[in-house]
Amino acid sequence: MACSACLVDNAPAARYCRECGSALTGEAHEASSSSVGVWSDRPRRCEECHATIAAGARFCTQCGVSAVTDQSPSNGWLIGAVISVAAAVVTFSTLVVQFYGK
Repeated sequence: MACSACLVDNAPAARYCRECGSALTGEAHEASSSSVGVWSDRPRRCEECHATIAAGARFCTQCGVSAVTDQSPSNGWLIGAVISVAAAVVTFSTLVVQFYGK
């Protein structure tokens, strides 16, 4: 079923849009549809109704509660990049010392 608010395709049994949280059955929507943040890339349980929330969904399709876990983007990629650069520098330095001596 396509959401009339954001046009995202939802499962036929969904009562609320997985992307914007709008009611698909004409019921009133209590959750904020402007929630922006980080959501899981794995399926998880809704804290409100205990239904399974699909991977990447911003809202529970059964009760409409926001599935956003944090309001700030993750800096995990930055930490990984710094560690990778540090490892490359150490590796390069080791090679230089081996080829050119001390």
